[in-house]
Amino acid sequence: MKKTLFVALTILATLNLACEKAEDQINTEPLVSIEAPVPTFAQTQNAEVMETPLNEKSPIIAIIREVNVDLAPNTWYGYFIKREDLPDPMLRKHDVLLIKTNTANVGNPNLYIYGYDRETQTFRLIRSSTKPASETDNMSFRTTDLKSTEEMIYVGAYCFTYPASVRMTTYDRPVNCKEYPTADQVAISLFQPVIGCDGVRYTNGSLARIAGVTSWRLEL
Repeated sequence: MKKTLFVALTILATLNLACEKAEDQINTEPLVSIEAPVPTFAQTQNAEVMETPLNEKSPIIAIIREVNVDLAPNTWYGYFIKREDLPDPMLRKHDVLLIKTNTANVGNPNLYIYGYDRETQTFRLIRSSTKPASETDNMSFRTTDLKSTEEMIYVGAYCFTYPASVRMTTYDRPVNCKEYPTADQVAISLFQPVIGCDGVRYTNGSLARIAGVTSWRLEL
């Protein structure tokens, strides 16, 4: 068990250096969703709905899902996670890695994360990773990526024209000091200055949270 955990931690550390953006390089500009494929209810109605009961105080990185799949052209493969099954966004997040496993297939698999509103059956693109087929697509998400009207997150892999064989692995891990900003930008007007773990002064904890900061202290 210790050996397996050590290997998982080593893999994650290596991939972080190559695939994740540094905290000060996170792109907070709105995504241009017109370039991304949008799944429909009919294409995803048979997708798995994951449950992920976790120890939110644990510093351990854990593999919670790993699947090998052959992607057909213009076909989605993915899974849903309900809002209530995601961990505390101030403590933990989910990382997803999409790796091409068969170089003989010429398709370029891409990774997409959507917020899903069950009432309207609407998908909203949260972010995507569309690296070349020879590179690993890697994205992370938290509960705060969902808007208030969205009950679920959909994590999907997609190939446009050609097939591809892929491995999709989902990890649960502790958050960084600063992550992507929250989807719903709702703030309170209370003046109670705090210092974020990023060293920045915020008017209050609400504004720190909106900025994506995961911990802060009251300014003395």
